Amino acid sequence: MQLQVQEEKERLSRDLHDNLGSQMALLSNNIENLDINFKKQQPLDENIEKVKGTSKQLLQTLRETIWILNKEQVAAQEFFDKLIDYTHRYLQSYPGTQLQVKEEFLFPQNLNSTEALQLFRICQEAIANACKYAESTSLLLQGNTQQTFFEITIQDFGKGFDINQINEDGHYGLKNMQQRAKSINAKLVITAAAGKGAAIAIKI
Repeated sequence: MQLQVQEEKERLSRDLHDNLGSQMALLSNNIENLDINFKKQQPLDENIEKVKGTSKQLLQTLRETIWILNKEQVAAQEFFDKLIDYTHRYLQSYPGTQLQVKEEFLFPQNLNSTEALQLFRICQEAIANACKYAESTSLLLQGNTQQTFFEITIQDFGKGFDINQINEDGHYGLKNMQQRAKSINAKLVITAAAGKGAAIAIKI
């Protein structure tokens, strides 16, 4: 039992390092660029916006992590509601993309803190990919529970991609999602085709 607790702590520490660490490094870089441009008496508007954006992102990541760490268990419905809130906020930067939500929570399911955190990170990666690369005007979030599992699907209706080509290239974002899913024994299924959008389903 102690070993399991220690392993969970180490996983959470790595997550904090990977996410908060990278965002803090980006914030530091943005501030440095702001200082350079200030000394050169160049326009600062773009630099200021980058600092503000990165700061908000950093604060949001910290809030999400604290919310999860403060709970021994997270109900599937609560998790999905939190994901909807996150997606609404994220889409403020992509006003051309509308959010659709479908949910059917027939049976109560719970996640432990490690499962909830890794699942949230997978969903964040999927949402970011859909917004940045898919050029879709619509994003669909689906959540449902059955007696033995909780499933989330994130689907866009954009330009899609060749799944075989992505697998060959070892796309970092998708690889990262697969590793996170494996760490919590979740099943991750990626469906995509060029010109037909993409869907990522996670079942745990």
